[in-house]
Amino acid sequence: MTQLIQTDTPLVGNRVNAGRAKRTYQATVVGTGAVAANINIEVSNNGTDFLLLGSISPAGTTRATDGFTSDAPWAFARANVTSISGTEATVTVVTEA
Repeated sequence: MTQLIQTDTPLVGNRVNAGRAKRTYQATVVGTGAVAANINIEVSNNGTDFLLLGSISPAGTTRATDGFTSDAPWAFARANVTSISGTEATVTVVTEA
């Protein structure tokens, strides 16, 4: 499992080598009370020009998770946390081949 990002503010994570493999992407947001986050998973073959592969929007009470799978073998991936809400909320995004 590779962690793409862990943050408590909107932030674009560093790119990681996706290994040109089928992958799963999962985001978890944890905090107090109502928590939510919006994350774009972005991919690239050249490591510079990224495009949207999919979005993840976990929301719930105290802890929530969501994710998706991709059969597309991209070379690089990164997580772009576009929003996060909730008291002391932190979002973590991981990927696995």
